[in-house]
Amino acid sequence: MLEALLLPEKNIKICITNYLTMKLNIGQNDQVLRLTIASIIGLAGVLFGESWGYISLYPLITGIICFDPIYFMARINTKSPRRHLGSKKQRTNHKNHF
Repeated sequence: MLEALLLPEKNIKICITNYLTMKLNIGQNDQVLRLTIASIIGLAGVLFGESWGYISLYPLITGIICFDPIYFMARINTKSPRRHLGSKKQRTNHKNHF
């Protein structure tokens, strides 16, 4: 893993890992759609023997890793945020009391 870089002349610590961290930006519906499209285009490439197979690599790879660099540059995020269950006190209030 990349470590922090220390510049000796100014003692400035630059954390490289923060810039290289990949935040997932493809949601589940988008992922299923990409994998389906990649399968159809890849199958067309196998059947027709043209370069369609190469075109299917982009949606296939982005669908598998759930990260799209074009979405990242355009600041698009289709991944839904995680829902919190709330505090422990709120969760215990919803128990069935018989």
